[in-house]
Amino acid sequence: MENNPVKDAEINAQKQELRRLMQVKLQTIDWTEISIQVLKNLRIFLQDSLKEKRIAGYWPIVNEINIIPFLKAWCLEKGSVCLPVVQEKNSPLKFYTWTPETEMEPGRYQILVPKEKINPVVPDILLIPLTAFDKSGHRLGKGGGYYDRTLHELRPFKTVHAIGLAAEEQYLPSIPYSFHDQPLDVVVTEKRIYRLRTHV
Repeated sequence: MENNPVKDAEINAQKQELRRLMQVKLQTIDWTEISIQVLKNLRIFLQDSLKEKRIAGYWPIVNEINIIPFLKAWCLEKGSVCLPVVQEKNSPLKFYTWTPETEMEPGRYQILVPKEKINPVVPDILLIPLTAFDKSGHRLGKGGGYYDRTLHELRPFKTVHAIGLAAEEQYLPSIPYSFHDQPLDVVVTEKRIYRLRTHV
């Protein structure tokens, strides 16, 4: 798909309308219970397929899967967890090592990030929150494009597994996408594991 500014504007408008509709649905989800079940399925998937990898998590905000219990356990069992940091608008994310003892501070958008940001690391696995997803791995996020830019930067140089974490109710038959949108490899919900790309 080629870059077409007019088409991109249409797609962005469609995405904004989908976000508006999804926000209503997200308010009805029991995120505590759903998160527990999603993390059980995530652990099954990672234990079977992707052992001993550096995982990039995220600090959850409202209407997202709470992955903090999983990240704490992974640190204790496997090591190598990092969190994303938005350092510049419209740039790829940077990742910094995290443990349960890491001192945190509010970052851009007031999301907590590691306070010490000296040596960025490169993850093997990205755990990615989302607003909605479809059967082709297209993801509707918050609209900042940070994960798309990050995957675009990383994928030409190494195998990076992009795993979306979601409630089953966040599934949509299709999501409009532009040339710069990066698909997910896998989506883990409370009900199943969607393997969407062949290398996973």
